[in-house]
Amino acid sequence: MSLGAPQWHLHIGAHKTATTHLQDTLVACAPDLARAGVHYVSRQRMLRIGLVRFLRRGQIVRNGLERLSTKSDLECMRSRLLRRSRGRSHVLISEERLIGRAVDLLEGYPDLEERLLSITTLIGRDDVAIHLSIRDQSEILPSAYAQALRTHSRPQPFEALLAKWLQSPPRWTGLVARIRSTLPRASLKVWTMEEYLTEPAKVVTALAGTNDIAVPKLQRPERTARFNSEALAMLEHLQPLTLSDEERRAANESVAQIEGAPYNPLDAQQKARLNDAYRRDLEEIAPEYWLLPR
Repeated sequence: MSLGAPQWHLHIGAHKTATTHLQDTLVACAPDLARAGVHYVSRQRMLRIGLVRFLRRGQIVRNGLERLSTKSDLECMRSRLLRRSRGRSHVLISEERLIGRAVDLLEGYPDLEERLLSITTLIGRDDVAIHLSIRDQSEILPSAYAQALRTHSRPQPFEALLAKWLQSPPRWTGLVARIRSTLPRASLKVWTMEEYLTEPAKVVTALAGTNDIAVPKLQRPERTARFNSEALAMLEHLQPLTLSDEERRAANESVAQIEGAPYNPLDAQQKARLNDAYRRDLEEIAPEYWLLPR
């Protein structure tokens, strides 16, 4: 990279840790971020240029792109990310799909290493700033399962997944170690969903690296709210079927109208088992990795 190249800040998830709310907040802060020297690449922008698909499949989605035949695919996509950055010193991306889908969280993000290497190859440097948001395993795992059904990703049966989780609870410390091993030159900062919900402005300003922004208080986005038990039972019934995009949208719209108690499949003992793993993670994550002082 040449002198003056921007520093990249990548918030890679995890899923179901208020990522959509954070991204909506960053959109609202975009003008302030730009004045503070931060180029924020919005979720909508990444969708338009096909970033996630590019990283997953190694190709550019060409619809709507002015393909530059004199540059490589990587250079072309990187230039799209930097469009209108106007030489700002920092580039900020928040996109949990960089490391997989919600269904991949259920298996511990099996392609984490490959995906991290892909994004750092794309941006042309591995001394990036990586940001990870985490949440209590007893809450995030059922929520990710519900999201996987909503997106018709066909996860394993919940009972099979739960049996694995209870036998060997997934640990955030393991994910942190994998990130550090894959990108040893990268910095890493971690925060909890609980911290974000309590003090979103502190998380956003620390993530952006500037206090010169006004952070609004936004309502929780309805599109990511958890479905109830009856709705998810219907989606489980549809899971083996091959549905068109239109049929999937219709199914989601239909089950979203079902009223009832939120999906809550764990009993008290199971929650305690997974919650214990979270408490140990909070104690064992090294102090230098926390985004906010503890």
